[in-house]
Amino acid sequence: MTVQLNYVRPISRADKLVTIMVMPVPTPEGMSELAAVLDLLRYPAELFGACQPQGLLDAQCVSTSWEEIDRALCELDRRNVTVTYVRHVLHLAAHFARRHGLQRCGTATATLFESKNLMGIEYGLPLAVGREAALEWTSEFWGELAYVDLLRSEFLFSFVSNATA
Repeated sequence: MTVQLNYVRPISRADKLVTIMVMPVPTPEGMSELAAVLDLLRYPAELFGACQPQGLLDAQCVSTSWEEIDRALCELDRRNVTVTYVRHVLHLAAHFARRHGLQRCGTATATLFESKNLMGIEYGLPLAVGREAALEWTSEFWGELAYVDLLRSEFLFSFVSNATA
């Protein structure tokens, strides 16, 4: 399946990103948005390109399962972190990666964090860069999300070094 990213070119000033809007492609007919988001998490190649080297898992859960991620997304949706938001962040991250020529290199990881009234999902996409560079790309991406008030701690997308994925 090919995913088309529809976007408006960023409007920027020399010192700050002003506007960036990426419109996610429509959810396939007959599929709930939750199911579509789970598919994007499980099969990130649809947005970020094939996993390199070939033969690796596209994505995996760390200390959890996809069923638990599904449950967590439903719970987060009740706490106003909607699956629409998660889907939008994934599309923004894919656009960010393409814009900066970032190469995916390894298996993406989904991690669930729970503690009393707190819950969150961290999604890490490995890049063919070192740890420091991955942290810098994540920081830059989070900065863009924060600038347009889209950074939420309940769903954090991170770029990670292939060595730390």
